[in-house]
Amino acid sequence: MRRIIVWIGLICLLQACAAGKNTAQFSESMTLQMANPNATNRYKTTILAGGNNITGILVVKRMNDTWRGSLMNEFGVKMFDFISTTEKCSILNMVPMMDKWYIKKVIAADFHLLFAVDEPDSKACRRSTRSFEQDTLLIKEHSRTVQRFPNGEIRLQNKKKIIYHFIKIEDETSR
Repeated sequence: MRRIIVWIGLICLLQACAAGKNTAQFSESMTLQMANPNATNRYKTTILAGGNNITGILVVKRMNDTWRGSLMNEFGVKMFDFISTTEKCSILNMVPMMDKWYIKKVIAADFHLLFAVDEPDSKACRRSTRSFEQDTLLIKEHSRTVQRFPNGEIRLQNKKKIIYHFIKIEDETSR
């Protein structure tokens, strides 16, 4: 009799653990849609940090299960490259003036949220909450808030008060 009760308890525990995993697919209106996985995506980007700002172009493309991209200024000087998977984001080839471990860590965490929040298997998706405020999608994950406005602009703010703005640049062929 004790064995049966132990087995039933174990089965209930396993069911509860499996039910707690958030693998739900979101409707299109509830996804960030940071980038089209079938195309090269370009964004006019502004990063505001401590009274300073960096402006440039973010170019992103999905290759297999990873997002790869580069941020460069308007003159074509590359600021950094990144690779983002569902588990983590890595910052590569950063310009020397920004090549500090703490800057890389913050940017990697922020970019990981942007590109992994719509992936059902990622921690970013499981830890985030989604809501709407006046046609604006709000995604909150710990101390970061991502907003997708009706015009397609995406804004991320982290606990360090660093603000990222992304405005999609349309291709000439898609018009």
